[in-house]
Amino acid sequence: MDRFRKFMMQEEEDDDELFLVLLPALYSSLYEEKRPVHTSSLSGAQLVKEILEGHESWSKVEFRMEPEIFRAVSDYLKRERLLEGTARVDVDEQLGMFMYMISHNATNQYLQKKFQHSAETVHRKLNEIINLIPLLVQRFVKVPTSLQPHPKIMSNPRFWPYFQNCIGAIDGTHIPITIAEEIAAPYRNRKGTLSQNMMVACDFDLNFTFISCGWEGSASDAGVLRSAISKGFEVPAGKFYLVDGGYGNTSSFLAPYPGVRYHLSEFRRRRCNETGYANKEELFNHRHALLRNYIERAIGVLKKRFPLLKVGNHYPIESQIRIHAACIVFHNIIRCQNGDEDWLDHQPPLIPPETYVDVPEGDDAHHQDAHHQHQADLNNGNDLRDQIALQMWADYNNYCVLYLCCIICWFNIVAMVKETSRASWSHSYERGLAELLVEHNVPVYRGQNGWVAEGWKSIVSKFNLKFPSAQFTKQQIQEKEKDMKANYKAVRDARKQSGTGWDNSLGMIIAEPIIWEKLKKDYPRVKRYEGKPFLLFPILASLYEGSIATGDLNFLSIPSVDLTSDVVSPTDSSTNQHGMLNPFSTTHDAGQSSNMHGQEAEPTTSASSGQKVDEPVKKKRKQSQIAQVLEDYVDFKKQQSQTFVEEMKEPKQKDQFTIASCVAALETIDEEELSIAQKSKVLRLFKCQLNREIFLNTKDPILRTFWLKEEISAMEKA
Repeated sequence: MDRFRKFMMQEEEDDDELFLVLLPALYSSLYEEKRPVHTSSLSGAQLVKEILEGHESWSKVEFRMEPEIFRAVSDYLKRERLLEGTARVDVDEQLGMFMYMISHNATNQYLQKKFQHSAETVHRKLNEIINLIPLLVQRFVKVPTSLQPHPKIMSNPRFWPYFQNCIGAIDGTHIPITIAEEIAAPYRNRKGTLSQNMMVACDFDLNFTFISCGWEGSASDAGVLRSAISKGFEVPAGKFYLVDGGYGNTSSFLAPYPGVRYHLSEFRRRRCNETGYANKEELFNHRHALLRNYIERAIGVLKKRFPLLKVGNHYPIESQIRIHAACIVFHNIIRCQNGDEDWLDHQPPLIPPETYVDVPEGDDAHHQDAHHQHQADLNNGNDLRDQIALQMWADYNNYCVLYLCCIICWFNIVAMVKETSRASWSHSYERGLAELLVEHNVPVYRGQNGWVAEGWKSIVSKFNLKFPSAQFTKQQIQEKEKDMKANYKAVRDARKQSGTGWDNSLGMIIAEPIIWEKLKKDYPRVKRYEGKPFLLFPILASLYEGSIATGDLNFLSIPSVDLTSDVVSPTDSSTNQHGMLNPFSTTHDAGQSSNMHGQEAEPTTSASSGQKVDEPVKKKRKQSQIAQVLEDYVDFKKQQSQTFVEEMKEPKQKDQFTIASCVAALETIDEEELSIAQKSKVLRLFKCQLNREIFLNTKDPILRTFWLKEEISAMEKA
């Protein structure tokens, strides 16, 4: 029977294709030649194969799923004999055509061009899958069979044990449709657009467990739910779904308290102005909203994966409803196969957002139909809600008291710790830290601006492991590193000052008491090292030298003054009343020249007052470092010049390897050994200094003659 059915389907498709081929051929033979329509180099099957075997992102964009999931769906349809391929359209191409349609909201005409098939073939293959949707919905959209609490509820103290009997959440979502204007009135929603109102239920893994589709957009959420119950939708005894305010509150469908803030955005806006919850109703509504948010997330992922659900399409209304249900089926299949969803946030929209249809987002603000329930059901729902809210409120108050006590105890402990366990650094601790800093002075741990986070993490861990009794925090170790860096900089700058020395063996600054007083004033940090060694200086130099500002290239717009010198330069006519140098003064060069040669300054009198300026204490100025370097350079040049003159005076050594010497030695060789013609050729060899040296240094006559013959032979071959 299956073989006969498959044969008949093949014959029907062959007849259709033959008709489409013969008719144009007959027409063209009678009238005029027509151009072919399907001219792409890739057939539909080749296109699907290229997408599936290409980069994973291709399949995600074109088919909204990974290649392996696409193949798994195709294999399932073949294995269950839900679809059967033909010679021209296999199951992979048929599934690819349908997925491309619901991914891009593609029309029949566009699919003809994309997959290189006739309009009739595209229409027939799409309908074969559309007719399967009710069966696929029954297989892949199922009410949960397990009555055990969901792990996401059990693991969250905000939900457990209050919602232990909750098995999911329910909401209605409007999906745009297109329909003839004469029958469009029931589908017009309260925003004036055309839509169907689809009721969906999901679990806390974002899988849809129930759908009711096909209701017109003017239908209320509560009305759609009542219809579903009347057609067999049941809730297990003792269990309930979470619903919004658009539904009536019953023991099977638990709604939030009306008239109390409910949406998560309302809690976020008021959180900065209020502390805690005003009453049990607010607490219940907030946690109810947090848990019911799973259905909103599921619908959001569904519409993001299949943007077709945000616009209308031009298929018949019966096909539109089934296509919308197909999106839910494939959503569940993709999640069952652990398909990725993060990539949806980074993809440009396949359908222009300006074509999205504005539809209602829920009936919680329009719940005039929500209370059309039996009073007994409403009373049972209110009792269950109050019972959960009271238990939740009591536990919350106990938690707040306990939390406040813990906070007070924590602050007391922190205060005690700060008083009793301040960081106390010893020299061994400082050396250990410095050695660890050197160990981590590599690009992996240290960037241009210091040690990176991973570097500090490793340093702190190794330090506390090396010194278990210390147990310093990251902040304490970082502060100590800054302190050691500042100490190093102060000592480094201080030892460069005039009148100071440095003892490498002791690691100490050597200076007279009067110099020490000035150093302590200019560099307060060196006070702790007066008469004491700074043993960490070499280690810290390897860490910080080259990374601390030195000012070596600094220059000023005024003449530099050595403030450490005991001699003060007198004021002369080259300086004006504002202390600025007069570049046109004739005495400037002379004064500068005298200072450069270390001459003593003479006292002068003020031009305005005529009073004599106190003569400073006359001391022999110390020779500057620059002057010392210049003097050493002059001595070096003198010695170099003297050596050169002596070398010039020595008689030049006579060249031993002259052409004349070579010719004289050549003439001593007998003609029996070397003919006149060969000797004439040898003379050309003597042009090269190297040949002359080889010839004259070879003392053995036989070896010399043999070498000459070899060279002559090489010349002839060249």
